[in-house]
Amino acid sequence: MEEYPIIQKIRDGMDELFLWSEDKLKPNTKDLFVNLWIDWFAEIYLKSKKYGFAVSNKILQDLVKLSFVVYGNLDKLPLQKKVILPEKSWSYKFIVTSLPHPFMREASQPEFQKEDTNVLFMISTWDSMHAKIAEKLWLQWNVANVNILWWARVDVDHDKKTLNIRDDSWSYWSCSNQFVERMLEDYAKQWYAITIDMKHQIEFFPK
Repeated sequence: MEEYPIIQKIRDGMDELFLWSEDKLKPNTKDLFVNLWIDWFAEIYLKSKKYGFAVSNKILQDLVKLSFVVYGNLDKLPLQKKVILPEKSWSYKFIVTSLPHPFMREASQPEFQKEDTNVLFMISTWDSMHAKIAEKLWLQWNVANVNILWWARVDVDHDKKTLNIRDDSWSYWSCSNQFVERMLEDYAKQWYAITIDMKHQIEFFPK
């Protein structure tokens, strides 16, 4: 079966991202990544290159996981995103994740049963434990470590239109500000004020 030409372009673009010593992409590769909704991923990776990878091992681990999401969905790109936050103002835990292959899913909430693997979720529920949120997304212990990118807390105030990202979860630590901002860009367009103050953010990029 003949491959679509776009697949080889994606391979070439990822090779450029990971194998080049440069901290900027060729214009054609940048345009490709914008169209596939992974330009934010490239920006984070290239910025870590710029600082000689003098960043937390955690963010490098996240970038490897994101590359798996990209390569695992070559025939389904561009990536999609879904942000699901409760409609009631409160302080919630949330996770950012991709879903495992259907063969790796166990019984859970039927609303997520048919969601595709090329979707990145930023999702919160009323549950007080990250594990409970993960369970609703078909993420049992054997796949959670691969599919969960990061988790933290969000203070939601729909009346004041504010979202405050804080207190990354225990030893898992935070991800980059760019990732959070990109996931919440639709809220920013609705004039929500978004603040990000995760405990371990100091581990990442210098000013």
